Amino acid sequence: MKTIIHVNQHVIKANRKHGKADPVLTVKTYKSNDYGHEAVIYDREGGEVARVIYRPNKPLSCGAHVWIETQNEVSVIRRPEEEDLAVPVCRCCGRVMSPEECGDEFPEERVCDGCAGIQEDSDTDRWADEDAPKDQLDYAWNDPSAPFKSADY
Repeated sequence: MKTIIHVNQHVIKANRKHGKADPVLTVKTYKSNDYGHEAVIYDREGGEVARVIYRPNKPLSCGAHVWIETQNEVSVIRRPEEEDLAVPVCRCCGRVMSPEECGDEFPEERVCDGCAGIQEDSDTDRWADEDAPKDQLDYAWNDPSAPFKSADY
């Protein structure tokens, strides 16, 4: 039976923010989702092969709160074709950018076409654009200069 062990990063962040220790591991099969702080992986004979551990109060010296431990030999597989999987993100609004928008800019300088228009032409009414992407509306939501308040929604 196929089993997937999922580490929920959103729960890790919420636990840090609120000082909690809710389970962050989800062990998924076709018939159930089980939640826990540790997941033990067994071989066919029932011997422990590896253990996935979430320990927020005693992280590793590198700062990791979730890791996998095993006494078995481990092979490292590196796929060169997958090394360049970094997703370009706009530094202004956080939207994932298309390859055409990226150009030759350094990653920390990338700005999407929508935000580039806002920065270049700051005299225009950037809040009146009904076709603005949702992430620009989210940006406007937190901007005190926006002509609307959260109560307008």
